[in-house]
Amino acid sequence: MNFSSVRQLDYITFRQARTLGAQFAQWLNATGGTNLVLTLLDLEKEIRALNHEHAKYSLQLSKDGPESDEISDEMSERLDLLMAKFDRLISRCKVYPHLVDLDFSSPEWIFRWDLVRAPRKALKPRHNAHPKETEDDLDALLSIVRLAQFGYLSRLKRCPCDNWYFERVRSQQFCSSKCRQWMFSKSEKFRAHRREYMRRYYKLKMSGVVK
Repeated sequence: MNFSSVRQLDYITFRQARTLGAQFAQWLNATGGTNLVLTLLDLEKEIRALNHEHAKYSLQLSKDGPESDEISDEMSERLDLLMAKFDRLISRCKVYPHLVDLDFSSPEWIFRWDLVRAPRKALKPRHNAHPKETEDDLDALLSIVRLAQFGYLSRLKRCPCDNWYFERVRSQQFCSSKCRQWMFSKSEKFRAHRREYMRRYYKLKMSGVVK
């Protein structure tokens, strides 16, 4: 066993990621997030998009030619800069293992991660937010790391209604079925369907078929 492996986060299943992602989305909706958390989410999205673009471009390079060219090198440099920026930002999160309690019936000690210093600013709770959710953004920052490490952070999305949600399936586009129905009612397709329905209804009503 490599002793340094204890620094790595344990693997999480999709079911665990879905629970964590749903809690993270709930926290974002309850507090509005912090500038640090929102900036990291935007930055992760930018890194992921550029990395995909770089991988796609690299596949187009000739197998007989060099492994990279000016364009791919420029993409790599941009990726390095974005990753360095991500590291600088998340390094503001200084934590330590806090001994919370002892289990007197066994030799186990209970720890949790806590911030070294107080939150940068108090979070303002939104409607119906639980007070504990507004203490700090440590859980959110740890969620970003944990979800991103195993490729699940891309499933955290923002609904057109401005609420956050964690995708259950890749085709999910809305935070709820109610929101999906509401957005569909605003679409041109629905309006055209509604106009056609009313036109047929009016015709039947004028003919006396319906009252």
